[in-house]
Amino acid sequence: MKVFLIASIYGKDVYTGNYEKIVEIMEELGHSIQADHILGVTKSDLDQWDEDKNLVYHKKVLDGIKRADVIIGELSYSSTSVGYLLSLALESGKPTIIVYTGAEEPHILKTLSSNDKFQSIRYSENDYESLRKELKSAIEYSEEVQDTRFNFFISPKIGNYLDCVSKKKRLPRAVYLRKLIEEDMKKNREFEE
Repeated sequence: MKVFLIASIYGKDVYTGNYEKIVEIMEELGHSIQADHILGVTKSDLDQWDEDKNLVYHKKVLDGIKRADVIIGELSYSSTSVGYLLSLALESGKPTIIVYTGAEEPHILKTLSSNDKFQSIRYSENDYESLRKELKSAIEYSEEVQDTRFNFFISPKIGNYLDCVSKKKRLPRAVYLRKLIEEDMKKNREFEE
């Protein structure tokens, strides 16, 4: 699977070893992981970049999220931008695994925990074997909940209706359509998984 790491660059002073260990674990498990946008960038890089460089970096990160099968967020260092990217990944339907150390749960767990594609793992910096086992299990679950992409054309009238329902119910159009299909599947006794 293609894994994309999201973590705080400002937290690298303390957590670089944790980020690198996650990369090592994913590679040991046979997955490709993209982390150069975190490990190859420093705080001083971010502080010195002009608007164009920041935009290129942001597009690279968003593209990485789109291309990934699974997102891993290391949240031991609190970061609003990391939380934003993780929320974006989940809204895009990406299975997302958050890992963190410490006694306090990251605040974002309270807002994301209702999503069935979301998992969280608290780990000890001294017990990477336990983290390896937890990540292996989480990746296996992520493979099970991965969506199959299905595109189709709709009329403008249906599009307007979906936009209206989406705003009213505060759901993405795809989630609304998926729920309609799931309800129909429950009613249809001939259908078997």
